[in-house]
Amino acid sequence: MSVPRSPLARSIYPPALLLGAVAAAAPLPAMAAGPGAQAGAAAPREGQDLNLLIAALTLDGRQLSDTIYLYESGSDVLVPVGELARHLTIGVTTDPLAHTAAGFVLSESAPFRIDPAAGTVTWPGGTDRLAPGEARWIDGDLYIPARRLAQWWPVDLAFDMAGLELKVHAREKLPVQLRLEREAAAAGAGTRAPVSDGAAWPKLRAPYRLVSVPAVDMTLGAGIDRTPQGTTTRLAYAAVIAGDMAGMEGTAFVTIDKQEQVPRARITLSRHDPDGGLLGPLRATSVELGNVGLPALRNVLSGGGTGWGAALSNRPLDLPSSYGLQTLRGELPQGWDVTLYFNEALIGFARSRPDGLYEFPDQPLVFGRNEFRLVFNGPLGQHRVETRVYLLDQSVTAPGALYYSAGMRADAGALRGTVQVDAGVLKGLALTAGAVHLEGAPDGGSFSVQRLARPHTYLNGGLRASLGRALVNLDHVHDLSGGSLTELGLRTALAGVSVDASRTWVRGFESDLFAALPDPARLRDRVRLAGLLAFSPRLRMPFAVDLEHERAASGRESWLVQPRLSITAWSTALTNAMRWEWGSANGGHTYVSGALQASRRVAGVGLSGQLAYSLVPEARVDSVAIALDKAIGPHNRATLGVTRLMREQETTFTAGWTRNFGSFGLGFSALYTSPRRFGFGLQLFTAFGRDPLQGRLLRDWQPLAQTGAVAARVFVDGNGNGRFDPGEQPVEGAGFTINGNGRQQVRTDAAGTALIPRLPPRGWTSLGVDPGTLEDASWQPERPGINILPRPGKVQAIDFPVTAIAEIDGTVWLAEAAGRRPIGNARLQLVTPDGRVAAEAVSASDGYYIVPGVVPGSYTLRIDPAQLADLGLSGDRVDVMVRAGAPFVNGIELTVKAAAARR
Repeated sequence: MSVPRSPLARSIYPPALLLGAVAAAAPLPAMAAGPGAQAGAAAPREGQDLNLLIAALTLDGRQLSDTIYLYESGSDVLVPVGELARHLTIGVTTDPLAHTAAGFVLSESAPFRIDPAAGTVTWPGGTDRLAPGEARWIDGDLYIPARRLAQWWPVDLAFDMAGLELKVHAREKLPVQLRLEREAAAAGAGTRAPVSDGAAWPKLRAPYRLVSVPAVDMTLGAGIDRTPQGTTTRLAYAAVIAGDMAGMEGTAFVTIDKQEQVPRARITLSRHDPDGGLLGPLRATSVELGNVGLPALRNVLSGGGTGWGAALSNRPLDLPSSYGLQTLRGELPQGWDVTLYFNEALIGFARSRPDGLYEFPDQPLVFGRNEFRLVFNGPLGQHRVETRVYLLDQSVTAPGALYYSAGMRADAGALRGTVQVDAGVLKGLALTAGAVHLEGAPDGGSFSVQRLARPHTYLNGGLRASLGRALVNLDHVHDLSGGSLTELGLRTALAGVSVDASRTWVRGFESDLFAALPDPARLRDRVRLAGLLAFSPRLRMPFAVDLEHERAASGRESWLVQPRLSITAWSTALTNAMRWEWGSANGGHTYVSGALQASRRVAGVGLSGQLAYSLVPEARVDSVAIALDKAIGPHNRATLGVTRLMREQETTFTAGWTRNFGSFGLGFSALYTSPRRFGFGLQLFTAFGRDPLQGRLLRDWQPLAQTGAVAARVFVDGNGNGRFDPGEQPVEGAGFTINGNGRQQVRTDAAGTALIPRLPPRGWTSLGVDPGTLEDASWQPERPGINILPRPGKVQAIDFPVTAIAEIDGTVWLAEAAGRRPIGNARLQLVTPDGRVAAEAVSASDGYYIVPGVVPGSYTLRIDPAQLADLGLSGDRVDVMVRAGAPFVNGIELTVKAAAARR
């Protein structure tokens, strides 16, 4: 079990921002590619001496990809030239044989070429020289320092280490921006925007089993704490287990601690379908049994906490769980932490809890785009990023649509139940209604949850209206035990600033969010302003200001202002959050406090600090904390930290060392707190799973149970049946694309197999073979790709057949009375048995033609009937059989004649 860290999280406002920044700044040790590497059997590869960074890619604030692989080299961040060019639609491609990058930038008159062997760069502005080792060929792409690429391309590149984001700002309009503008204009005009390539691919659903071999994330720890009162030894085991259970998606958590008499356990059985195919006519999108959470209802029910019960809903999985609020919750292994960013601003931090979950309850949504980025940080330096986006300006239920959610749970004697329905009435107008039942309050629940002395049952109703660029809500809640609440709210955007304003009238009302006080609230006004000040691509300042005014039954008033300002510039992140409250309800006193956080990374060293302070009624420093982390090679990581709590006169020193051994990881930590308390801890981290293709055990130092995976097999389909048969050739070195995000690090091994791990669950994922990674230029995937629905702990086995494409050539002749002669510009069509045109070609002036890229099968070759009709000609049709493994079909001749001559 880990040695306890600094108690800073309990002593400042807002909580524990420093620890989140320290973890987010830690570099990720380089991961080996492919299943062999994950089993600890891979040989060293290119780039293994560098620190791998898995980041999101944004262009002027718009996310282009949630995964791009970067490398940290000293003070530089290396970016993939070919991958970045593809996302930005710059006409530059990489040559895997020559290890060069060439093409043009925006215009064919602006040639571009990087030649690492010659050490030269040709770009529209002239020529440049590469320093030794400045260009590196890693994982099939050419990596260049971001600062250098920004000199040659019309883009600014800035890497946000804390948020794991590569930010691109275009100095000139890029083709991808023009396309996005066209799609936005089409959406605004009421037409459907173009569908991405992957969206049209066939969907493959893995069947649920009664029980499957699960994935297990395991932590085993031991520690010693010594204080003046004595010595305590600690032994603990924790595991997350995920897979198919009872024909559903099962996730279980168990922890056994020497200090506790009874083990802790939690299990959830669920199904999730983005297409709403659950429970027949109910068209549910999610069904959950066991340990579940419930969606929040503003002013009544908090979304925090979980308990034993059941829940179901037909709300689209990408919509907020409730109007104006979203609770973020998920699995968090022991020793991990997660930092929450909202629209680029750092707003929260959570460490793994005894129940193995993290939770950010009741996060308020603003008008427009709400982007939550969760940066997960493991004790071995692991990083994982999840991005969730909710658009509040599209949240009014469409006419004729009806969404429902229902659930009930019990936790330590506290009962929570809710049923809510939203119905679209007219365009821009929806009604909502429901009921909530509350008893008590869960232990360890959200800080805002009030403990209720008696059961309460509430009936609620309201309307949602979209008025131009604004959303209006009117809600009324009636407590059958007495009391009511009415709220009028407005959400809009003014000059790029999101505005959320509401007025709430309270009449003897008690709930999760309103306590039964001797002098209860009668009126509450709230205003929230949120926006972004962008002075340059490298200097962006997200801000938010929350204002709250409350009037009690006695007439006493209180005021609360909470401003927050963040700055990310020049490899440094700064966040300052303050709390200022005053009023007669506070006895006429004024209180001002805050926390200032700084985080910076230079040359692989992360330095973070936080200062918690009070200004009124007394100016003082409440706590100071500094943390340092350093990656030592690709597998080791060292940390140091010191925290000083001024009131307690307590200083804590921490030190840690972790090592990644490929299939498992070890961590050692030490702590000293004045006066005379110290401790040591040792932890073992590992994960297990099963590869269904090869039937072998998977072992990894990274968690496997929280996300889905695919065991992919790529082979040359010799008989065209789409299945891998004995004797067919496996394809080694094949790569994959995921959701159009370009090449992944994983490559197939000599058996043609690869494990593609950590796929986000409960949403369609587009997966296909990347043709650019196939070693034979004549090979082509038989299908462009498929859509899968990953499940936690589930490894799906999927075959990806490729076929050797062929060429058909021959001559087109024009028959005349004097004989025949070759004819040019004839449009040839290759037609499948079902009448689909599979390929086209045009004959040259000497009548010669080539139809390239033909997959094996039966076809008919003809001249375009429309062209023949226009010219008054008739022509031959020739049946062609293209056999697997035959690269050429030669000498197919077609003759056309004047139509009258044929009669």
